[in-house]
Amino acid sequence: MPALTARKAKRKTETALTREIMVALNRLPGVRVFRNNTGALPDRTGRIVYYGLGTGSPDLVGWKVMSLAKAVGGVAVWYDQAVFLGIEVKVPGKMKAHPEILENQDTWRDMIQNAGGLYFRVTSVGDAIAALVDH
Repeated sequence: MPALTARKAKRKTETALTREIMVALNRLPGVRVFRNNTGALPDRTGRIVYYGLGTGSPDLVGWKVMSLAKAVGGVAVWYDQAVFLGIEVKVPGKMKAHPEILENQDTWRDMIQNAGGLYFRVTSVGDAIAALVDH
């Protein structure tokens, strides 16, 4: 029988996981990400002020510098270009969300990818690093 003082392993919160991923990704060369908090609060006059990129926007936003090539006079010329990056963080086992929120997240994913950006849903630091290294 387990000891009464033994504690259950505490499940990681999305906030803690997002912070760990942000710190790890900002150590990668050419990558910079920022926390995108969204919501609304009243200002000192009581007027509601909205902040963040909007409902369904990624938890982390930023860029990844990518080396690309284009043909100039039949010769490949390499150049660096920053590409928009959106990362949605999900805690394993806690991926349930309201259908409207998931729909908004899918809309953001589609907008980012259609504009040539990178978008990932990740559940760990390893997932996030692997996603960026592979692209």
